[in-house]
Amino acid sequence: MIVEVYTDASYSEKLDIATCGILVLMDKKVIKHEVTAILGLGSISNAEIWSVTHGLQYCFMAKDVYKIYAYTDHKAILTRVKKKLRYKDLDDTMEMIADWGISLKLIHVYAHRSNYYNNIIDQSCRKELRKYVQKFRENKQVFSR
Repeated sequence: MIVEVYTDASYSEKLDIATCGILVLMDKKVIKHEVTAILGLGSISNAEIWSVTHGLQYCFMAKDVYKIYAYTDHKAILTRVKKKLRYKDLDDTMEMIADWGISLKLIHVYAHRSNYYNNIIDQSCRKELRKYVQKFRENKQVFSR
């Protein structure tokens, strides 16, 4: 089985909250569309790395998977992987995938362009981040009285 995963993240520096998303396809059908909010990642780069790592881990668990295509619009991830610079969790996940004989290809897609699935996960991450920021503002007003 060939599995494709599109990953993205949005980040609020002011609140140090990220929304990290994956959109997984099998046989060109969406089987997973998930956005997770995470506090304390420290940067958009860390959020993007978390998304790619999580997406690969999800794909690895698919039954009879022999090839994974992972799409990200965060080019620094691909640059660092090619240069063998370390992202521990991502590197460990990629090593585990290779150890199981699963082919993996990381692919850069351009953000906010005509890539349908990347646009979907990008919009999902931004929408969820706006919701969490709004919740924070509402709670701040409640607790500041």
